[in-house]
Amino acid sequence: MVALRAVKYSFLVLLLLLFFGFSADVVRLNPAQMVSLPYSFSILGWHVDNILSKWTHRLMEAIPWTNDRALDDKIIVTQYLRMGDEIVALEAQIRRYAAANRDLEGSLLLSLNTELTDLKSSRRELRPDVEEVIESTISSILGQEGIASWGELIFPPVDIRLEEPPMLLVTSPRDRIKRGPEVLLNHDVGLAARENMETDLAVHWDLSAVVVEIGGLATFPTSVNNRQTLEGIFNSASHEWVHHYLVARLRPLGLNIYRSEEMLTLNETFADIVGDEIGERAVLLFKDELDSRRMITKKSESYHQRELNYNNEFDFRDEMHQTRLHADELLGEGFVEEAEKYMEERRQVFVGNGYYIRKLNQAYFAFHGTYGDRGESSSPVAGLLQEFRTRTPDLKTFMVTVSEFSTYRQFLDARELLMPETSFE
Repeated sequence: MVALRAVKYSFLVLLLLLFFGFSADVVRLNPAQMVSLPYSFSILGWHVDNILSKWTHRLMEAIPWTNDRALDDKIIVTQYLRMGDEIVALEAQIRRYAAANRDLEGSLLLSLNTELTDLKSSRRELRPDVEEVIESTISSILGQEGIASWGELIFPPVDIRLEEPPMLLVTSPRDRIKRGPEVLLNHDVGLAARENMETDLAVHWDLSAVVVEIGGLATFPTSVNNRQTLEGIFNSASHEWVHHYLVARLRPLGLNIYRSEEMLTLNETFADIVGDEIGERAVLLFKDELDSRRMITKKSESYHQRELNYNNEFDFRDEMHQTRLHADELLGEGFVEEAEKYMEERRQVFVGNGYYIRKLNQAYFAFHGTYGDRGESSSPVAGLLQEFRTRTPDLKTFMVTVSEFSTYRQFLDARELLMPETSFE
């Protein structure tokens, strides 16, 4: 095990060079960079801080007398997730108290904040071991499938950091839905600052803009949102590993990710489908140990935590997809202001049904629509890839085959060979 870890980190320099040039979920900058300079996220600083801390933990774990892990792996993961729930609940309690009381230095508030600080500290102590469990579980599944494995070695290695990933400031032209200049922001950027940046871009650059939360980032180690369910953590970690695979293995699909909007969508949807399949298998290994309520989350709700349940009949994915299609129609006819008014009206409908979307605009759809299996997308890619997956015998064959495509046209041609009676234009 120690030898494998040493080999694993010998690839680190190569991976960093590759990821700086081809980070899968980080795209172009410019106007967004100008308005967000005080809040910009340093990828270089993140790598330096987190790589060193990961190395230190692995080194200490390799020394026999320093490895005093007393709990079973599944118990550690369970404890970590439950602490996350307790942190969310405490933070909500603090917000409610602060909103109802002007005495922000009251004894109860101070006590709650102390409890919160202690809980976060205890959870942070568990993090390295939880990361090891997540990494080894995904690596085991990849090894079983014969994916990216050289004997016992998985390359690129699965390596994650559980934390709050940076936010992403996304822009789009107002007259159409298309991803424009973007920039990563520190995760703790306040609501007022987000609103100011979005307004600035609208007023001075005539751009639609929105700051979004992300589930993960294809850094090395991968930054994975630590506030997700176990399913979300496994899916996000696996999704970002697919991006690492496409770049580190020099696969045409990954190297041509920014060749066109269609290729970006193909990459992200491919990573979603593969990541979800790996994540689902990983979750099953923990199913008997964890509360079943943590195991099931609807794909359509993964980026929109539903806090209320006003209407059980409300289908988020279908409603969002219809909203996207009609917004596209209005913009296509040149009715920009009408489209923006319509999207705001629809946002209020979603809020009324328990989906707290802060801003629904062109930029929102430009970002979320990149993932073709979500309601925000108008692309047929998800259905085509899912059909492709059903016609391949195993996950490895699917990954190797699709990762060979360097253009969207090649992908469509391959689909037509499988189903010659159907047009995929």
